[in-house]
Amino acid sequence: VLWYLWRFGLLLDENGLSDVKKINGIISAGDVEVIKMSQTLLGTTADGVVGKITRGLYTKIC
Repeated sequence: VLWYLWRFGLLLDENGLSDVKKINGIISAGDVEVIKMSQTLLGTTADGVVGKITRGLYTKIC
């Protein structure tokens, strides 16, 4: 999941730059907010849960 968010340019450091170090296998509260943002951008329900629909959209894009 974090890899997809990074590929979308949504995992950013404090300077607003893409940060590969955030791909650490741990979904933080901030990451859930980014997941919700990505779901909104993809036009699906922004619940912060990467279920079948969200994962399908992620894999379709990447």
